[in-house]
Amino acid sequence: VKFLADLEDDAMLIKIADALATLKFNKGDKIINKGDVGEVFYIVKDGSVKVHDIGFGDSQFVDQTLGPGDFFGERALLTGEPRAADITAEVDSVCLCLSREEFEKSLGSLQGLIDRATEKRVLMAVPLFANSQFEPHEMARLTELVEEVDFKQGDEIAVEGKATKKGLYIIRKGKITVVNENGMISTLSPGDYFGETLIKADGGAESKQTITAEEA
Repeated sequence: VKFLADLEDDAMLIKIADALATLKFNKGDKIINKGDVGEVFYIVKDGSVKVHDIGFGDSQFVDQTLGPGDFFGERALLTGEPRAADITAEVDSVCLCLSREEFEKSLGSLQGLIDRATEKRVLMAVPLFANSQFEPHEMARLTELVEEVDFKQGDEIAVEGKATKKGLYIIRKGKITVVNENGMISTLSPGDYFGETLIKADGGAESKQTITAEEA
C-alpha cells in the first residue's frame, strides 16, 4: 500500500499490518455516513470510492474519487468530530481497516504521512485547484509549499478594507469566524479553508472579509 510505503519504522509497519482487517464492499455500498461517529480508519486496497457531500460549514468542496493506496476516515478519529462526508463504493472495492484503538496506538508513526496526504487531498478538493489543469507533480509541489501558521484566540487574520497577505488557509485545529461584507457570518472548523478570494484578486489584495481566530 503506497500510503504506508514511506513509513521508516519497520517494526511499527509490521504491527500496523497485523492490526489491519480486510473489508469488501459492493458497488454502491455506503461505507461512511456523514454525521456518524468515527470509529474506523480505511485504506483503499482495490477498487475506488467516492467522497461526496463534503463538510458542514460554508466551504465548498468538489467530490473526490479515491483509489488503491488512498485513505479516508482519519479526520473524525483525530478531531473527535462527526464524519464530515459521505463515502460510497464506486465499484466493488476492498479496504484495509484500522480500529480507533489501533489507530491511536499507531498515530505517532502515521501522523506525518497523514498530514501530507490530507493537505494534498484538501487542496485537490478546493474548486480553485480541482478545476485547474495542474499535473500530479505540480500538485505534489504545491503540497510541499504548505507551511503551518499558528494564530491565538482573537487574532485578526484579515480585516475588511485593509491589505492582506495573499494565501489559502486550511484549518487543521481550532475555529475561524468569517464576517463577509454583506454582514453574513460563517464559522469554519478543521478541514475547512479560507483565503481563496485573495488568491484570485488582482493587484493588491484588499480583503472583503474580516477573519478572526475564534478558537486556537
